[in-house]
Amino acid sequence: MPLHGQSEFAALATECAADQDAFWPAHDRYMAAGDSSLYRRSGAVAMARDLGLDTEEFGECLDERRHIEAIEDGQRAAFARNIRTTPVLLVNGRQVDATASAVIEAVRAAVGE
Repeated sequence: MPLHGQSEFAALATECAADQDAFWPAHDRYMAAGDSSLYRRSGAVAMARDLGLDTEEFGECLDERRHIEAIEDGQRAAFARNIRTTPVLLVNGRQVDATASAVIEAVRAAVGE
């Protein structure tokens, strides 16, 4: 059950950025959509440079696919829970519709209100 190629690359790049305490800035770049260059090594390294990361270390992390095992483990865990898309919200292990009212209702039920 491999990830879609672009999703896998984005996951690898954000995890490599996380190694340098920049997970969320990298995540935000990928979620902003529209920059297809981010899904190629050169574009991801340019992003890392823009974020002030050590681009040599970042590139090595990508090339070695250092985080692929954890990414695949997460995917297997999601599939085991019948999660097929992201984002997803779980409250007490149950998938909840991401509307505000559904989240409030699920949290209230979880805390016994």
